[in-house]
Amino acid sequence: MRSCNGCTLCCELLGITEINKPANSKCWNQTRDGCSVYEHRPPSCAQFECAWRLSHVPKNLRPSKTGAVIASNNRMIKCFVRENQVPHKQVMEQLADYAKAGITVVIASGSDRFVLTRSGGMQQIFQGQEAVAPAHHSPCSSRHAASDQDP
Repeated sequence: MRSCNGCTLCCELLGITEINKPANSKCWNQTRDGCSVYEHRPPSCAQFECAWRLSHVPKNLRPSKTGAVIASNNRMIKCFVRENQVPHKQVMEQLADYAKAGITVVIASGSDRFVLTRSGGMQQIFQGQEAVAPAHHSPCSSRHAASDQDP
């Protein structure tokens, strides 16, 4: 496993429910060298698995260098970046490879959420706390409209 070695970007970008720390704000336990309460850190911090630390992404995608923290589980990849920012070009290339392979990729920029499509495009799914409605009509709404006209 790789060492954080001074990288504390996850401490800034992620929200920590147990201590009411909002996302995109410096954690009050964060120091220049890491976490001042590391041995007694909140469970969500202890359970967070940085894909860079686990060697799931290339070494050159170190969060403190790219401004992006990538986490993964068996269902999806989630990339956290600062509010109103997009991931670094090399990070986007790596994320695009995951999306092309059929893995769900979510990009969190502040409180906005985007899904990276297999074709490399991004679709916004949340803006702040609100879900973003798709730009097209769903098949369900078309079917209901048609059934209303049926005898």
